[in-house]
Amino acid sequence: MGVSEPQTVVDCLTLAKKHKQEGQLHEATALYERAIQIEPDSKAAHRAIANHYFSQKDYELAAQHYQTLTTLEPNESFSYIRLGQISKNQNRIPDATSAFTRAIELDPQAPQPHQLLGAIYFTQKDFSSAKSNYDKAVSLGTKAAWVHAQLGQIAKRQDQPQIVIAHFKDAIALNPKNANFHINCADIYAKQKQLDLAIRSYQQAIALSPDSFRAYQALGEAQFNQKDYPAAKASYNKAIELGTQAPWVHFKLGRIAEQTKDYDAALAHFENAIALNGNNPGFHIACGRVHFAQNHFSPAISSYQQATELNPNNPAPYQLMGDIRLAQKEFSAAESLYRQALALNDQAAIVPFKLGQLAVKQGDKETATAWYKRAIALNPKNPQFHFHLGNMQAAQNHTDAARASYEKALALNPNFSPARKALSALADTLVITPQPSLSWAVPAPAPTSPAFTPSTTSTPAIANSAVSHSQDASVQTSTTKTLLKHRESDSRATAPQRFQYSTVAQDEFLTEPTTASPVAKRNPLVKLIKRFFRSFLAIFGR
Repeated sequence: MGVSEPQTVVDCLTLAKKHKQEGQLHEATALYERAIQIEPDSKAAHRAIANHYFSQKDYELAAQHYQTLTTLEPNESFSYIRLGQISKNQNRIPDATSAFTRAIELDPQAPQPHQLLGAIYFTQKDFSSAKSNYDKAVSLGTKAAWVHAQLGQIAKRQDQPQIVIAHFKDAIALNPKNANFHINCADIYAKQKQLDLAIRSYQQAIALSPDSFRAYQALGEAQFNQKDYPAAKASYNKAIELGTQAPWVHFKLGRIAEQTKDYDAALAHFENAIALNGNNPGFHIACGRVHFAQNHFSPAISSYQQATELNPNNPAPYQLMGDIRLAQKEFSAAESLYRQALALNDQAAIVPFKLGQLAVKQGDKETATAWYKRAIALNPKNPQFHFHLGNMQAAQNHTDAARASYEKALALNPNFSPARKALSALADTLVITPQPSLSWAVPAPAPTSPAFTPSTTSTPAIANSAVSHSQDASVQTSTTKTLLKHRESDSRATAPQRFQYSTVAQDEFLTEPTTASPVAKRNPLVKLIKRFFRSFLAIFGR
């Protein structure tokens, strides 16, 4: 630099700052070094060059000058804060903790060292100490949005959803343009099933970061759970377009296609999920389910067997293979598979239910009844179980028990039409038995007219001009068998033959009937009796 070199610390620092702003970092560094040559104990010079090296991530040189500053100004916390940050970046956690602790001792009212020490504890998963330091920083007025975000993460771990939302709202208030804060807030809304709020927050995140596939796939999940499948499909596809590698996104697209019976698309999506993660047995189960829906039994069995290889302790694929063997009328194989599933999980109600269906196919009503009762004991809130139990009870002439089962099914699901029709048909099978002697008060017949004598084989007993009905449930006509045939036909038409498993949680669920079942035919004998009484009362009065 020759004679033009600055001769004072102030001149050096001023010119160095100018060169740094112009991007002339080499010249700026030389001027900072020149300032220290002029005055080796200058606090300003050491602070300036230390900050310069820190900004350039030259942590070794920066640490040397900050260390010098701790000697030149031992009561200032700033150098200790910087030394703590350097130690943390170099993964020297004990040194970082010590430096931040010293900074707090020197200036306990400064929020920065509290929040930086909290971050150390957070990375070490000492969430209690992290929270304590973060709370202190907040009480001291920190403006760091990330502190509130980390407090939200701690509250999430402690399952405190309302506190999580409050912290992320505080973070958003301090930094409203951070898309991740909106996503995290939306995640809690979604978990709380406040789906409208979740969707709104995800959309705000997308507005801030339109290329965020995470926001799109999370939005799709909320829309899926809201059963807005077209919107969910669009969001999932956008996430894929933006490069998501999450296999569950493809899986959910498969589920949407499955809902509309677009089995080719469903299978393609499930296979994409497998390509991204072939070790998830649920994805193979989903493929098997689609094959089964199309009566492609061989590939369905193959998919289920792959699932058993990945997780031999999962009862689901065994039960589903049992369903296939049941559909193929291979009853022995079906029973073996169902019992394998039952051995793996004797608390899954679906398996006893399926064993009950198998017993029905084999004509063993008593065994079917026992299995249905066991299914109900495990899951008393499934109307299908009560409905099928009612069918078996009716088939064995246990009318009162059947009625109670149908009524229980309707109590659980008032819109369960097969149970309502079965209950109505059950009432029509009750035939009233006439009493041996009949008497009623009628005007004396005219001398020229023969006395009217009702047939005791077709007329119910009447006493004191009031109709009395026998309530003996065991008295039924020959139409009972016909009616039960209708009821079982109705059951087969409406009861699901394929029980689907959630491939994420692997919990079974029954699909409620969606097709209208045929109305059971009413007993024509009952209609005849009713018409007779209307005519009789019209002629003879009450």
